Amino acid sequence: MHVPAFLTPTGEYDRGQIMTRAIADCTRLQSSYKNGVLTVKRVFDRSRLASALRHAWALARRNRAQVLADRAADAALIEKAAVEGFTTFARLMPRVLAHRAAIKAAQLASRDAEFLAAAE
Repeated sequence: MHVPAFLTPTGEYDRGQIMTRAIADCTRLQSSYKNGVLTVKRVFDRSRLASALRHAWALARRNRAQVLADRAADAALIEKAAVEGFTTFARLMPRVLAHRAAIKAAQLASRDAEFLAAAE
């Protein structure tokens, strides 16, 4: 599952990405059919901008902790692999991706367990 970061490399909120997400949420396609011609255009719905901005900021705040934890785990794994002698990025990346997959699987398993416990 992809988590939108909305963060700069230093961990600050990236306002440009947040605004881009909000604008994309306010844009919809509108089609019209006239004289045998189908026209499709993008329409910006200004009335939805405030709620889209609130939603994008909430998403950024919610995902910030997870993204920073993922970055810290990646950095720790890269440091450990460098000590073990993995010096090239091409040789290191499969280990980083496998580590990320293991973290995500553990997170999903804990969510499933919480859901099943709540359902009983």
